[in-house]
Amino acid sequence: MSAQIKTVLIKTVEMLDSWSEGRRPSPVDSRHMIGSWAAKSLIQYFAIEYIVHLTIEHYSYWNDVVSKLGALACTGTGDKFTCHEASVVTDLSFIGMGIGVLVAACLITSTVLRVGGKYDWFLKEYEDSMNESRKGLTYEQRLIRHLNGEHRGRELTKAHKQATVVRILLGITGIALIGIGAMPDDFAGIGHNIVTGTFVVTSLLSMIVLADLWRPERRKVAAFLDIISGIGIFGGVLFGIKALGDAYQWSIASAIPIGITERLVIYGFIVNLATMGFTLSSGARRHARRRLPAKAPQMSHP
Repeated sequence: MSAQIKTVLIKTVEMLDSWSEGRRPSPVDSRHMIGSWAAKSLIQYFAIEYIVHLTIEHYSYWNDVVSKLGALACTGTGDKFTCHEASVVTDLSFIGMGIGVLVAACLITSTVLRVGGKYDWFLKEYEDSMNESRKGLTYEQRLIRHLNGEHRGRELTKAHKQATVVRILLGITGIALIGIGAMPDDFAGIGHNIVTGTFVVTSLLSMIVLADLWRPERRKVAAFLDIISGIGIFGGVLFGIKALGDAYQWSIASAIPIGITERLVIYGFIVNLATMGFTLSSGARRHARRRLPAKAPQMSHP
């Protein structure tokens, strides 16, 4: 390692060490409340999609792709053209979802994500970290711990790494969703296909890893995530077969309804991310209720 890179590494790690000294993220702080609501905000898409689809004659959830709702140009031949001004609403909805996912990925810390938003478990995690020391760790090891959300010196666990992977995958998914809205199918072509494919892969992976992260302690939530992710994976596989079949003229491709297969992935991700948001905020609500003062007894009048 060159002297210049070593100097940058040392300064970066020391800056992160200093920054983390007074840092104590908590499931009940404002950043996690905002992050959880950002995750839950994705459910707005269901209403937007239903309203916009009413503006297109003979539109089918089963056979027509979601991208058709965001198409900017008129389609058709001769005197039969289909135009709908509401397409921009769909595109803005996708951009809004992407921003929501990005906000959730950035504001929800790995520490809180690891414990599924439960305040008592967070205190235990924090105590375990405080009992560890950075002494004996190289600057490279300290940097890796910072990047995985462990800002003291505790040895990284599987949960540390999974929480980091979930946040990275969600960040990529958010960018892909923004790309889907900013590059409609009939306007961007290959660019739209790239961001759509990225969304399908990263959205499913993020939920699979999250379910595995929460399985030891949040078993019921993890089981629900597994079920919805399984449905999404089924849709994603069919979506991939349909795309390849159309490209290579496979006869099986004509039997796959592209509209519903695409929606299995999109709907699955929305439901799973909203579930993540509700799960994280529920821990904060329970803690807040425990802190409420007891109700004063009523005074009886003679």
